Amino acid sequence: MFAGPAAAQQGFYYGDLILRPLEDGRLMQLIHEFGYQDSSGTRWTVPKDTKVDGASIPPAAWPFIGGPWEGRYRAASVIHDYFCDKRTRTMAATHKVFHQAMLTSRVEKWRADVMYTAVKIGGPKWSDTVVHNNQLSQIVNVFNLTRPDLDATAQLATQTALSATALQVQAAGQSADQFALVNAALPQANEAVWNTAIGSTSSATVAGSGSALTARILGRRGDGIVVGFEDDLPLSEADFEVIKISIPQEGLSIEALDGKASEMELEIRARRIFETQQLLIRD
Repeated sequence: MFAGPAAAQQGFYYGDLILRPLEDGRLMQLIHEFGYQDSSGTRWTVPKDTKVDGASIPPAAWPFIGGPWEGRYRAASVIHDYFCDKRTRTMAATHKVFHQAMLTSRVEKWRADVMYTAVKIGGPKWSDTVVHNNQLSQIVNVFNLTRPDLDATAQLATQTALSATALQVQAAGQSADQFALVNAALPQANEAVWNTAIGSTSSATVAGSGSALTARILGRRGDGIVVGFEDDLPLSEADFEVIKISIPQEGLSIEALDGKASEMELEIRARRIFETQQLLIRD
């Protein structure tokens, strides 16, 4: 399926990609281990029984590819989806391997360029510090990523994420008083409550000014919670059409695509802010 001279120069897939649809109609589960070895020799392995949902590809791009589980994009999207979820590799490397894997799957160069640009702008975002923290065997004493410059939107996202943690603690059998400490009086939270809460990373996303701000609980520092913020930028169908038009049919280098994605992201963010301000003026 993926053989050929061009594919060999880019990298190769290993394992059998067999996806089992789950009952919710969106999630897919891998029956076997599957992976991709890129042109540098780095292996990107997705374990057996992994659940993926295609969320790493902006929904605005789905009509363009036929959906993340269809056609030649499927194998590349599985690799991309898993590593966007785990965040144990850098954001730049994860998006680049998606581009390379698409070419290995014989996706037309122009289409691969369009999809790469789309995920750079509207796909998941995370910092290199998040990668470092996710690679720790236990998340403790991590860098404090709290952003004091963010507004009430960030506060709401943080509170929602902390509430999610509190619910996980409650479900694990802690008393109401104990899980309330995690939510409302963090400095006094005891070790038993914290150790239960950190077993599963919690996050919450709320709408901002033309973007979606995600608060993700990353760990503990002293008596406080460490929260990282990710300012995602959901793409509209109109945004995606602009991306398609901006990529020449002959394709571009990765460096040129990165530059174009940065410029377009700034333009989209500026337009969203302007549109939000216009709505506020009208109201």
